[in-house]
Amino acid sequence: MRRGGWALSIALMELARYRDTNPVTARIAAHVIAEILTDHSRARVRPPSSP
Repeated sequence: MRRGGWALSIALMELARYRDTNPVTARIAAHVIAEILTDHSRARVRPPSSP
């Protein structure tokens, strides 16, 4: 999930930066965000194991 977090942070910054100046890049960033959130909601998230 570490890669997903990195990709999400980059996409969020791109969306904020290019929303008004580069709609194509903003659309791509929004698509990436949606894909990551969809993948995350489908994944089985297990709580951390107790020590």
